[in-house]
Amino acid sequence: MNDGFSSLEQLKEALEMRCEIEFTLNGRNWLVEPDQDAPDLSSNLQLVCNDEDMSEFLVKFKDPDDFLNYKIDDKKIKDVWHSMTNTYW
Repeated sequence: MNDGFSSLEQLKEALEMRCEIEFTLNGRNWLVEPDQDAPDLSSNLQLVCNDEDMSEFLVKFKDPDDFLNYKIDDKKIKDVWHSMTNTYW
């Protein structure tokens, strides 16, 4: 789907359904996806930055709530989700 989320709950549901979500936030391109090293059907996620200068960036999360509480530029994702642009899921 090529649009933003209408609510934080919709974003959380997409994460719980193990959707890959690409988005731009604060001028950087991000991808949150199921953790490639986790067991099948786990709720583990990983966040990577698709920008060339951050190609080594990787953070892993135990579940969607852990991801939503992660800070990008000192702001929790759950507090700035509405600022995501170029959202594909």
